[in-house]
Amino acid sequence: MELAREVAPFGRNPPRHAFASTHAACDNDADDGFDSALDSSAKLNALSTGGLQALCDWTNAQEGGYGAVIPCDAGASSIEADSNQAACVAESMQHFDKVSCPGTVGDWMMCVEWRLSNWCSANPPAPTGQCEALQNGCFGSGYPEDAGTDQ
Repeated sequence: MELAREVAPFGRNPPRHAFASTHAACDNDADDGFDSALDSSAKLNALSTGGLQALCDWTNAQEGGYGAVIPCDAGASSIEADSNQAACVAESMQHFDKVSCPGTVGDWMMCVEWRLSNWCSANPPAPTGQCEALQNGCFGSGYPEDAGTDQ
């Protein structure tokens, strides 16, 4: 994936890994189950490769599976899942390894679910609370006008 086109996951134009199937996720039919291999209290910036692999698997499962695309009828751009686990892990490391990335696995999972339930609405709300903190700390800014920045 080209980083120059990337915008944080909770903004209007997410990077692939950030959080896709056909209408499944926008219709909120995706599996919201917690993966027991993931420790919800683990810090994102302290995850091992195995932890990142498990989190990528969980995230992409919520998005309909690796390679899936969620088209949105409400005019929002589509959400694309990662093409495979290795691509997800490589991209995630660039963001989660930052000292400024404040969140936990549980925070990430909550924000993925929030994003998927709001993305396809005509006027999705801006992220708040911990989702905004993840947006800013791990990915830069959450606002569309900052597209292409990667801090």
